[in-house]
Amino acid sequence: MSGPSSPRVSETSVPRAHDFAALDANLVESLREGVRWQRGARLVESDGLLFARGSTSFPVGLSNAVMRLDREVPAADVLARAREFFAADGRAFTLWVRGEPDADLEAAATAAKMLRMSETPTPWMVLRRRLSDAAPQSGVEVEIARDASQLADVVRVCQAAWAPVGLPPAETGSLLARPEAMLAPHLVWAVARLDGRPVASAMVLCSHGVAGVYWVSTVPDARRRGLAERVTLAVGNAGFDLGMRVAALQASVMGFPVYVRMGYETVSTTRWFLARAPRG
Repeated sequence: MSGPSSPRVSETSVPRAHDFAALDANLVESLREGVRWQRGARLVESDGLLFARGSTSFPVGLSNAVMRLDREVPAADVLARAREFFAADGRAFTLWVRGEPDADLEAAATAAKMLRMSETPTPWMVLRRRLSDAAPQSGVEVEIARDASQLADVVRVCQAAWAPVGLPPAETGSLLARPEAMLAPHLVWAVARLDGRPVASAMVLCSHGVAGVYWVSTVPDARRRGLAERVTLAVGNAGFDLGMRVAALQASVMGFPVYVRMGYETVSTTRWFLARAPRG
């Protein structure tokens, strides 16, 4: 879930303020969607902050998390209000730091000794054009999920893919629990099958002219076969076909070289900080 040691942001890659606002709005919308897909989760937007209280107490970027929507809210107030919100039932939470506009928030989280979820920032990457569709590959089929049965395959892929990095399968299941919400028309899920077995998946969230690519996942025993690239390509192209101007994603260590090869470029970074649950 973290980026490589030195994501490079070139001067030609840095988005203009309007472009960054669209990328950021799509990322914010991903937190809202993450709550909609859970059962019993709660989304609270209040005075420039967005709180996502999950269906369980497990803290991760899409659940038990906080984002600052109004950069005029002082960083100290963000931390204080987040602690108060999640302390009501003794929860840990994650704090999103999104690009240079959140530099003060990162400094405040560091000063407060919140735990960095990775040693280096995660590259925030953009692709500015539709790519050619993937050539056929023996034994591999990529399909767009149209029903709850196909989404169940997606969930199983995600559970197997993320368990090795600390996201328990039960928690993944709680994050992807409402197929009726996950099949909304602005969302596209792809699943890759290897000899009929679901082994990779990805989704795209279309909003603000941005095809936001999330949940890129490959089961451990099917990695290094180009399957993550195929599902990322499928959902990214689906976003362009739906009229989006760019595709965007936050790259993991494993995914970063794949996305560079595809033509994605780093335009900013994101980071998560963890606030532990209050004692007592």
